[in-house]
Amino acid sequence: MGKNLMEEKIRLSARNMVQFIGKKDLSDIDLRWCIQVYVSNIINEFLYGFQYPYDDCGKLMNFVHKFEDSIDRFSKSKLVPVVYLLPWTRHLPIIKYFFQKHVNLFQDLMDFIREQVDTVKVDPNGEPTCYVEAYLKNNKDKRMEQLLACCSDLFLAGQETTTTTLRWAMNLMAAHPEVQDKLRAEIEVHIERDRVACMADKVKMPYASAVINEIQRVGNIVPPNPLLFHRTTVDTVIGGHKVPAGILVNGDFFQMMKSDPLFEDPDRFWPERYIADDGVTLRKDLVERTIPFGIGKRQCAGEGLARTELFIGLITLIQNFRILPLPGCTIDLEPVYTSIHAPKPHNFRLKKI
Repeated sequence: MGKNLMEEKIRLSARNMVQFIGKKDLSDIDLRWCIQVYVSNIINEFLYGFQYPYDDCGKLMNFVHKFEDSIDRFSKSKLVPVVYLLPWTRHLPIIKYFFQKHVNLFQDLMDFIREQVDTVKVDPNGEPTCYVEAYLKNNKDKRMEQLLACCSDLFLAGQETTTTTLRWAMNLMAAHPEVQDKLRAEIEVHIERDRVACMADKVKMPYASAVINEIQRVGNIVPPNPLLFHRTTVDTVIGGHKVPAGILVNGDFFQMMKSDPLFEDPDRFWPERYIADDGVTLRKDLVERTIPFGIGKRQCAGEGLARTELFIGLITLIQNFRILPLPGCTIDLEPVYTSIHAPKPHNFRLKKI
């Protein structure tokens, strides 16, 4: 699927999201479900070539919630790091019994993915319309288990991360109405009232870029996680420190963006920090140090898609709704520490623009 076609699918999903929200009770609404459908449908379209209607997506969201529950249990398990570091322990009777419960949960999820894969029809003469079709036509490894594993990895990496970042965005917008109003003012200058944003708009909207950078810096979702560790294969030197072969290494992006001295008053949500003195360009030094997708060989493969989803999703929501806390409520911006740094759940009061 070409880049422009994928962007159009994202714009369609964003339009469907705001239309669905507009039909709900805006005086007290949980945006998590709406955002999850928006992001999940984009990943579903990429993988299998179709989206679920908002009023008939129970099957998809049941899968998403089971997926989240499995990952949450997996991340909280004290056995998983042991089995990860010492793989042979999974054969010990007691550990094998409890670890098998995690395996069984993921097997149920794989059964759903297999059902989705089976819906894809391969046209031998046409261009692939989704990932599964491209895989079946072009990949030499035709094993079903390999395809299912790829689909599982792509869905997990693409759904939960972007959903959580947009949820952070909603909390931060509600907690900082002055930022939300300034962003909306920029939107109104550059995007016609009834048009959904596109990536071509982004180059004309420095404040929007600054807001998204600051959301990803303050609401960075990646905590230290043993499943993301790497091991050195040779003796090396990092920042003047000798690191011998066989040592576990983890890049703690969260602390990098919280403790870098260039980020003045790092605990403050302040998008203006990214705007240069001319008021229209971004500070290159800060942008280069904002690394929510990682850097180097292990940089997130889905960064381009995620940036498109974040920009179009956030701009479309702010363009159409004013995000407000419920009367008498204060937005709690302390994260919930699980397998990711998740925002505290909040309902909102929306006002149509």
